[in-house]
Amino acid sequence: MLDVTAFTKLRSNNETLRLRRLVSLSPQDAELRLRLAHRLLQALRTEEALDELRALIRLDPNNLAARKLREQAQRQYFERPGC
Repeated sequence: MLDVTAFTKLRSNNETLRLRRLVSLSPQDAELRLRLAHRLLQALRTEEALDELRALIRLDPNNLAARKLREQAQRQYFERPGC
């Protein structure tokens, strides 16, 4: 039987995979890329989130939400242990 933490992690991984598939089908969809970047950042997959945010900002340079999330991701990246 899965405990609550394992179940939550599994659910999060499934959502991340689903979003990745959707982005691969619609790579020009800025909203999907933003949702994927949020999910990756929540999962502490900062470098992957930054990659998605860079792609998103190339698509939509004026996307304020993406720029703010990129700032947050950059802070998280540089505040990690070992930096």
